[in-house]
Amino acid sequence: MARAALRTRIAEEIAAQGGHPLAQRTLQLLTEAVAEPQDAPPGYRILDRAGHPRRGPAGPSEGTGKAGPEPTVDSEPAMTLADFVADLRRLHPALFVPSVPEAAAPAPEAASEGAAARESATPVPAAPGAAARFVEARSTQARRALARSATRGRALAGQATERWQGLRRRFATPPAATSTESALPSTETATRPGGLGAFARQAAGRARGGFADTGARLHGTMREGGVLRDRRVLAAGAGLLGLVVLIAVAQRSGEDTQTPSPPPVSDAAPSATETVPPAVSEAAKPVGERAADALTGPVEVIDTATLRVAGKLVRLFGVEWVRGGQADELTRYLAGRTVTCQPVAGSEARLCNVDGRDLSEVVLFNGGGRASSEATPDLVAAEDRARTERLGVWAR
Repeated sequence: MARAALRTRIAEEIAAQGGHPLAQRTLQLLTEAVAEPQDAPPGYRILDRAGHPRRGPAGPSEGTGKAGPEPTVDSEPAMTLADFVADLRRLHPALFVPSVPEAAAPAPEAASEGAAARESATPVPAAPGAAARFVEARSTQARRALARSATRGRALAGQATERWQGLRRRFATPPAATSTESALPSTETATRPGGLGAFARQAAGRARGGFADTGARLHGTMREGGVLRDRRVLAAGAGLLGLVVLIAVAQRSGEDTQTPSPPPVSDAAPSATETVPPAVSEAAKPVGERAADALTGPVEVIDTATLRVAGKLVRLFGVEWVRGGQADELTRYLAGRTVTCQPVAGSEARLCNVDGRDLSEVVLFNGGGRASSEATPDLVAAEDRARTERLGVWAR
């Protein structure tokens, strides 16, 4: 409760001092990393990297990531959130909305026309932060383009799934036909003119289990990633669909050429039990395994891309460690919090969440590392933001 109240106060102070709407989350993370709730008024305290309470306005070392000198004068007032946010505004003006300059006082009526002409000829300097706003607009456009691409990918994946399920239901063999084929003697099947169709049906039955398993894995991949990131998976699915169509054509040609034969008489009652398709169990199996493999508990920071959760080493999904990443800042941010890490299909890394936030995005947003080759568009956008603002490892 105390930390939630402190987050609210931080958000209000950032909004009061003109934090940019697109940079308010970054400013909140920077402030939460140094703020710690306490029972005594004002309900919080600002700490330096050594863990000592800061007094007076923040020094220039706050923006460079180096710890300032330890306080020596206890009579100085403790640093407040307003002081810290004001210092962030001084060090990172691009993260705040530029203040509107006050209207200049009217020139005295006695000013000469020559002075007025000189003032009009003086070039007006460009508004501060123009380059930062241009880069920010470009970053926003790139993020929107990536979001549209992800939406189209999800739609394509959904269509492919529906078509695969429809083909599988269409070419599924009815139980009655299966029992009839099993009752026929093997010699008659091998010698009758329609042997090609029977062979095609048997091959289709043997391959159906493998196709169902592959389709379930393809369906699970589309649900986990949201986007078919690897085109080879789509090509493999298209090849499987083509093979199913060829088998179906061969089966129908065999049925057209074979001679009709009377159905065998069987006194045995049809079996009441039906075999469960293997696709159901195969599709449901990975979900249970993923739930069982989830890790939850306190966390130990190895570096900005590696954690130890519940006694196991966990690599953050989409994050690559870079020399210069400050692990102690991540340790301070995760102090006293519970981290939940879920496995990712097709990757040894895990998706870790803390207080409902993606920890990989938090690390990349503050310049704690570099986006890896398997990073999602949101993680790449977070890395671009940190590189633009020269935060963390991008400050060099």
